[in-house]
Amino acid sequence: MNVVEQEVRLNREEYLLNLVLVGEVGDINASLSLVEACLGEEINKIGKTLHLKLGSILLIGKEDDGFKIKANKGLDEEISDWVTGKNISLLVEDIEKGLIFSKEGVEKHYPNSLLSLPLKIGREVVGILNVNHKVSRETFNKLNLEILTLFCNQIPTIIEKSWLYKKTKKEVEKLSLLTNKLKANKKIISKVNKLLDKSLYDLTIINEVVEAGSSSLSLVECAGGILKSLNEIIDFTIAGIFIIDENQETQFLITINSPVGDKYIECLEKETIREFDKYFGIKKLIYSQENLIIIKEEQRSLIVKDVGVKLNSYQSIELKFSQNLKGLLCISHKDLDSFTPEEIRLIKLIAKYASLSLENAILYQKIELSAVTDELTKLYNYRYFNNKIEEELLRAERYQKKFSLIMMDIDNFRNINNCYGHQQGDLVLKTVAKIMKFSLRKVNILARYGGEEFVIILPESNKKMAKIAGERLRKNIEKHEFPLLSGDGILRLTVSMGIAEYYRDGRSENQLVKKADQALYQAKAKGKNKICFASLGGEK
Repeated sequence: MNVVEQEVRLNREEYLLNLVLVGEVGDINASLSLVEACLGEEINKIGKTLHLKLGSILLIGKEDDGFKIKANKGLDEEISDWVTGKNISLLVEDIEKGLIFSKEGVEKHYPNSLLSLPLKIGREVVGILNVNHKVSRETFNKLNLEILTLFCNQIPTIIEKSWLYKKTKKEVEKLSLLTNKLKANKKIISKVNKLLDKSLYDLTIINEVVEAGSSSLSLVECAGGILKSLNEIIDFTIAGIFIIDENQETQFLITINSPVGDKYIECLEKETIREFDKYFGIKKLIYSQENLIIIKEEQRSLIVKDVGVKLNSYQSIELKFSQNLKGLLCISHKDLDSFTPEEIRLIKLIAKYASLSLENAILYQKIELSAVTDELTKLYNYRYFNNKIEEELLRAERYQKKFSLIMMDIDNFRNINNCYGHQQGDLVLKTVAKIMKFSLRKVNILARYGGEEFVIILPESNKKMAKIAGERLRKNIEKHEFPLLSGDGILRLTVSMGIAEYYRDGRSENQLVKKADQALYQAKAKGKNKICFASLGGEK
């Protein structure tokens, strides 16, 4: 286990404790002293996780609500002003080399390295979180920033729920005074009760959504919890969460309540993509059926073949993220005009509080993924491949399924490094990885095996099916024009592949890799730019 994995596991444990804390704050009877204690507890947890001694939370523009925890005087104050103005996180690895802050008039022992993050409700900055290694004078890094963001995303929920509680409390006090003065007027008393019930109902929904979304750091489970909360108050046929990340990759997570036709699903996807363009101006959105995720697998049985089904009722609400993410919460119904104005108001309320939980799940997924991803190509690394092929072997043995393994090598890659340099070689590797993702199905597992060698696991595919997929990939690489970094021309490349099939060519990882590697060697020996099967016989 390397250092990254250890840090990820530690923070998942700490973060789950953090979520329990937020659940406690969701109690309508939470007091101001409890909220202040919660904010202090957040600082303590951050300190424990990142092994630091000093940290502060500065809340902005809410002095009348009694939540001001002042930052330290001096450099922290200047940094807080900068982060507030820019509305972005700040990582200073070495403050001695930093040029944007003045250290004049600051105590001699200012920190060597620091992190400062904005606390946001929606896109509005409501506070600043500052932490530093003033005692140990260690250096923060980008992983520390991502981990701290997970904690940071929870703090605004504590603050906003507390403000909402206090606002509701003030309204209750005002309404109580009004009720006492106007006891004779039954209409006014009825109106007062409705307003009070509505505020309490909204608080209950907020608490349920935050609790449901925060119950798991898995994106699928988080989305499932949010849509389940939505289903408890609004009747729908299908509801979904559509997200596009910073790499322009899309996911559409849906839950289905009643039988629908496959055409209905297509209509829902098209309408959501149109709405996405309307909200964000993204016209060339890369999306396919493989990006559709049905949260509960058993719901697939609710989809039947049909034609001509209309999407009679549809609503979409923007999910407002603070990171480089874009998303929609969408809800549909077979019936015409199914959603009332009050239900639409509640959908907007749920979308507002769902955004934070979803963003946390996506960020945690990103941190976990970094431990199993090849940094250069962004494909899976060798360690992940080892784990996945073991899983595939167990699944194939249990259910009597076939799968195939492709070993692929870039022909004459050494010549590229020798003639054009390693930067050109790196660009070729990254481009080949992109062509692999474009050419192969999402269910296939693509990994960098080492150097210029790649490996592909094709679940439920025999040799012939694997060769069809391999030929498609081989041709796409062969016809691609790889640009030279010098700008003076292009490169043409080819690849060779070897294919082995479980159970026919081997029953273990070592046997399959050995057979696929032997087949790859045959393809090279026969002139390269070819695909060969593992030969029959030999080791079984």
